Amino acid sequence: TAVKDAECAVCPDGTYSSGSLEICRQHTKCQDEGLEEITPGTSSADVTCGRKAPINQIIGLIILLVFIILVLAEAVISQTRPFF
Repeated sequence: TAVKDAECAVCPDGTYSSGSLEICRQHTKCQDEGLEEITPGTSSADVTCGRKAPINQIIGLIILLVFIILVLAEAVISQTRPFF
């Protein structure tokens, strides 16, 4: 016939199909888009690309916030304490 019956099979490594009638497609290469792979692809889903926050920036931000809180706490305490 002019139309061939679809054959179901698991997509090979590096490819995925999001539906039963879809052909297997190559996983997105995040590096080609200037992004990092957040979630790896499976045979039924593409990879998830995005930007990861560097751990050094997160640690630096936490240290800065703790420092600001300590400075504010010291300012409040020094105002409530009698001056001798």
